[in-house]
Amino acid sequence: MRKGLRQKPPVDFALLKQVAGKHLVLFAMLLGFGVFSVLASLLIFNGWSDVSGYDRVVKLLLGGVFLCTGLFLIGFAFKSSFSSIGYYYEKGLLKRHGLNLNATLSRKARTETDITLDINRNTHHEHIDELELKVWFDFEFDGQRWQCADLINSEKLFEALSEGQTIPVRVLPWIPGSASVRQRALLNQLKREGVPEERDNPRIAKPLTDNDEI
Repeated sequence: MRKGLRQKPPVDFALLKQVAGKHLVLFAMLLGFGVFSVLASLLIFNGWSDVSGYDRVVKLLLGGVFLCTGLFLIGFAFKSSFSSIGYYYEKGLLKRHGLNLNATLSRKARTETDITLDINRNTHHEHIDELELKVWFDFEFDGQRWQCADLINSEKLFEALSEGQTIPVRVLPWIPGSASVRQRALLNQLKREGVPEERDNPRIAKPLTDNDEI
């Protein structure tokens, strides 16, 4: 291995800006709802001393609900956004600085979620229908054996994979444990074998950023 290959490069601010921009709208919405709830709770608590008895209890409970909801949304906005930005920033680095290797598929699992939540028994039902396609693979890098996992975003690709198969992956030299399957390369291989390309499946989550080259 070349000297310095596993040395992490400096922060890519252009990539970081691009990834953060993808999260800006969702972050602003969550933060806005959180701030609104906190302000609403302050308005409710502001008149708390002017009432007594049952009304005071109602204001206390209502203000507490708004305050807790607001603080939760604000905390969730920051935590989820930072976590997601870090994830997609790493995917971007993988696309720009990663190395192409071969790995052996060791296991795959299909998880289906199909539930209906009764938000309001009379007026509103929330239906969640999701499909998670996950694979595990092993590869050799820098004299060590690594085991990683990745999500597959094509059902046809997932069904075509079999345990023990050699698959192309991409790895960051300084974080070998973050390797991802090169799904575009596998999809192109399927096309050459005559398997038609799959249309977008709404049950499978799509990445926020375009990593088709990985």
